[in-house]
Amino acid sequence: MGKHLNAVFDADGHFRLTDDVTEEALVMTFMQIHDPVRQMDGDTYFACTDFHPVGEEAKVYDIDFWLQPTDGELKVVRTKVHKEPRRSLFGWYKHPRYTFVGNDIEYLYQD
Repeated sequence: MGKHLNAVFDADGHFRLTDDVTEEALVMTFMQIHDPVRQMDGDTYFACTDFHPVGEEAKVYDIDFWLQPTDGELKVVRTKVHKEPRRSLFGWYKHPRYTFVGNDIEYLYQD
């Protein structure tokens, strides 16, 4: 995961991702990889990470990465926003878009 992130950070060290729901171009700063990276099924692995928009440390996105072995290394094959920052009376929190049922994604909210 660390190798992948270092390869995709821009020249300023930021991670760029287009949100597949809002289509917003996100420019974010890496915070952490959640432990543990887990095996989903067969040869698919899953890593959960936290990023915040540049200059907005309180707003945290939970970004999920799916990895599969390719040429002897794990390579990222899918990236999605799992939780988006939402504001409440008590401050910012990570609002989930989906959960996992076994190895499948179950979307929590339909528009």
